[in-house]
Amino acid sequence: MKKILFIILAVLFFLGLVFAIIPNDIQKIFHHSTTPVNTLRGKNTSPAESEDVTGKIEMLGNPYAKYYRDGPSIYARNIWDMKVFNGKLYLGAGNSSNEGPAPNAGPVEVIYFNPKTNTFVSEFSVDEEQINIYQEHNNQLYIPGHDPTESWKLGNFYRKSKGESWKKYRDIPGALHTYDLAWYDGKLFGALGIRHAAAVAISPDNGKSWTVIPVGRNRVYTFLTVAGHLFAAKRVPTRKLIKRWLRRVGIRLYGIAEFKPPGRFISRDDITADELFPGTAPSMINTATKIIRPLQLGNKAIYIGAAIHNDHQSLPFGVFVASSLEKNAIKVEKIGIPDNYQPWDLLIYRNYLYILVGDDQGRQTKIKVLRASIHDLTHCKEIFQFTAETFARSFAIMNGDFYFGLGCEIRNPKRWNLDELKPATGNILRIKKSQLPDM
Repeated sequence: MKKILFIILAVLFFLGLVFAIIPNDIQKIFHHSTTPVNTLRGKNTSPAESEDVTGKIEMLGNPYAKYYRDGPSIYARNIWDMKVFNGKLYLGAGNSSNEGPAPNAGPVEVIYFNPKTNTFVSEFSVDEEQINIYQEHNNQLYIPGHDPTESWKLGNFYRKSKGESWKKYRDIPGALHTYDLAWYDGKLFGALGIRHAAAVAISPDNGKSWTVIPVGRNRVYTFLTVAGHLFAAKRVPTRKLIKRWLRRVGIRLYGIAEFKPPGRFISRDDITADELFPGTAPSMINTATKIIRPLQLGNKAIYIGAAIHNDHQSLPFGVFVASSLEKNAIKVEKIGIPDNYQPWDLLIYRNYLYILVGDDQGRQTKIKVLRASIHDLTHCKEIFQFTAETFARSFAIMNGDFYFGLGCEIRNPKRWNLDELKPATGNILRIKKSQLPDM
């Protein structure tokens, strides 16, 4: 009996040691909450099992393998974003992290896939470490200057009109990072990281001139527009963390700033991680969190909540819908997907919200696509799934065909190994409309 007890204690000690050396943000992703709170579906039960279309998936190629061949460079093949523009599928890759595999991997090629010729084309090169997102506005395609390879005096953005070449604009004062762009009230807004502060850049003339407004600590990562109001979103603290900083340091933290025309941002420390990520285990939002992949749906904003990981990167943990961020009337709900599904991307296509999730099976990942009507987000249906060596970080729909960009992630940027960098990273997959199950 003593021997059995000793073995049990030894095993428990070993497990505790393993989790002690895993970074906190990864531990919290492992410990998903199983207690749903305020979810649109009421409970996080698994949707009905969908059809497996693994045998119908086409492998189109790995266009960034030419630039990031193997070994640590594989990480820079992550397909951070996919964007359909002018009948072509644009891809984002590279890596802006200062540590871990393939650090500071710029400049980055702008590559698109042409479905008419089934070929990948390198169209341009950006002076950035990473292409993290594309934005479309008024029939023009934009790339925010995520992490310039040049002097920190100015930041960049890039713009392409239909039928024209890419143009680089290097004129955002002090922008070490331009993470996102937004259009509101006839103005162009940039989400910035500047020296020792977060900031928003405002341009009244679509990027010809800028005014930079500091908005406290950290960085501004993105924007939300909710019920007609614009909000800048930084690293989002919990209520507990705000109180602790105020008590110990005398500084009032805030993660959201609201725009007040004509040119002010005011702090909204009443909008915390507790409000923005309801139904999420406290152990997960107590780490550094942010909003990623926001979408606009009428007066609502739909977004993914994520832990900040590996410098600029993210580990997602849930999908949320904000219908009001008004003081004393905040309304945010969680879309109830199973806790073992990790949401990586969102898109709206023909009156449906699509959610890309990964279900890690160990040596492989089940990639699943969920769908909900934009008129009723309470019913989220799993429409198809397939198995791959690694998860899909991004997806897109073009002419009814689904495209997927595969990615990989490391557990700890300070202590990582090559086994975490899946050779399939950067693969572009497709399933044609004709091969999809009835939806």
